[in-house]
Parts: sequence; structure tokens; C-alpha cells
Amino acid sequence: MAACAVIVEGWPIPSLLACAESSLRPYFASRADLADAWPVRRLHEYKRQYIGLAPAGGRVVLIQFVHGSRAADGRWLRWRRDETVGGGGYYFRIVCDPRRRVFSGLEFNAEL
Repeated sequence: MAACAVIVEGWPIPSLLACAESSLRPYFASRADLADAWPVRRLHEYKRQYIGLAPAGGRVVLIQFVHGSRAADGRWLRWRRDETVGGGGYYFRIVCDPRRRVFSGLEFNAEL
């Protein structure tokens, strides 16, 4: 993600989030390197935080995932990019261009 990206208020809109969410499983299924990754198999157990960003050239959504077992206290609602260190597959993020249904920048917080 470009360092010049800014958070955009009112973006993303719910219909684009639905589009991004419906594209997640097919994206992960297309990644042979993630076939055995437990976070991918247990995607339904994750809370999501959506942050609309406007890097040069368009608008994207940063989707941050936190496993439900780590989300009980509500602190994940205040989570911002790069705040969590460690945690392996309990925390990860990906960038989505929901209009094109393209994902990039998948990052897990540590080795799986």
C-alpha cells in the first residue's frame, strides 16, 4: 500500500463491501500456497475491520481480520494498521479493489 494513501470517510459503501466479501473465498481458493493455512479454512471465525483508502489512482479497501478468540474485549475495533505484532494467523490483512474484485498485499502478522 502506498505511503500516501489516506483514509476516506464514507468509503467503502456497503454494496462494495458485499462484493469484496463474496470475492474473498474464491481468491483464497485460487492461492495454492494457502490451501492448508488454517486462517483461510476458518475465515468465518474472523471479525473484520474495513478501512477505505485512496492511494494514487483509485480507491481500495484495507480489510483487517482478527480471530474471534482475540476479539472479545472489543479492542480490535480500535485496531489500526501495523499496531499488532506477532499473533500469526490470528491477525491478517489484505487490500481489495472491490470494483475490479482484485486482491493484493496479503500480510499475516507472523509465520503461520
